[in-house]
Amino acid sequence: MPISDGYGTWNELGVVLPTHGSWVPFPVRTTELNATFRLTFLGDLVGANSFLWFRAEYAIANTPLVQQAIRVYPKAELQLIDYPMLPELRHRNITSRIISVQKRHRWQRRVGFTPDTNYFLKVEELW
Repeated sequence: MPISDGYGTWNELGVVLPTHGSWVPFPVRTTELNATFRLTFLGDLVGANSFLWFRAEYAIANTPLVQQAIRVYPKAELQLIDYPMLPELRHRNITSRIISVQKRHRWQRRVGFTPDTNYFLKVEELW
């Protein structure tokens, strides 16, 4: 259900539990050409020793295309990120994309030695 505030109307794409080493898609696809997303981290962020890769996938004619991922760090504050659609696809009126995230350790050599916390991520797109 869309939520309106002073910035505009936000369409919630869902809430997921990011996991290490695998891409977790959000249940709702983006449908707008807007590039602004609001990220809300929920749960235990104290002691989080990880970051997330945030990417979009375009599934067109059974040929998935993956946009370059950006790195996002968990914070207690709301985060606004700018993640525009690929211009070539935008000109062809391809507006549907699947947002997904992957959790990664901040220090790969410390995997298994440094515990990480579980947290959820809620993503909303600005309409």
